Amino acid sequence: MSGQGISQIVVYAIALVAFGYPLGIWMARIYTVPRVAGRFFASIERGFYRVVRADPNREQDWKGYGKTVLVFSVLFMGVLYAIQRLQAHLFLNPDHQKAVPAHLSLNTAASFITNTNWQFYGGEYTMSYLTQMAGLAVQNFVSAAVGIAVLAACGSPDAPATPDAPATPDAPATPDAPATPDAPGAKNPAVLWLAGINGSESNLELRAGGPPSPF
Repeated sequence: MSGQGISQIVVYAIALVAFGYPLGIWMARIYTVPRVAGRFFASIERGFYRVVRADPNREQDWKGYGKTVLVFSVLFMGVLYAIQRLQAHLFLNPDHQKAVPAHLSLNTAASFITNTNWQFYGGEYTMSYLTQMAGLAVQNFVSAAVGIAVLAACGSPDAPATPDAPATPDAPATPDAPATPDAPGAKNPAVLWLAGINGSESNLELRAGGPPSPF
């Protein structure tokens, strides 16, 4: 490996470590402190809640949360599939790219929705500018955001326990089970920091050795 390649990896690693901790603290505050982003973003958030008809003060149970994630992902998958299939008739297609075949559109949409980003095609020879910008590039951020939202839900502390039922006269009350510690999650900045550093290792490996072969 050349000296330039090694220096790029070193600078990249230093930047990740330097920004990982403050960004981890910020992300933790996003999940724990209401209106942390200020009035401007709070107004955007309230507008979004009105559009989707959601009550920000009402918590979802696991079934509602799972339904929301599935519906959101399926809708975006349909949009991405449609963009690929209709790109020949849409704008931002100066190279007059034809419609992406159905099987390839489905495979690409499914992979980008799940953030695996399987690219079984030549981007500049298959996808129009619109497909790459409004479809694939958007999912690089949206699918990752969905994953972070699921991580925050799965790693949040347990719900408060319900009060114990009164003991019946016939049987003595059993002692309460010892409380289990809260699961680590978005409320612990160190967890997010370590997760970011752990993810950076894969990025450094790809930069050092190149992307893995799909075959």
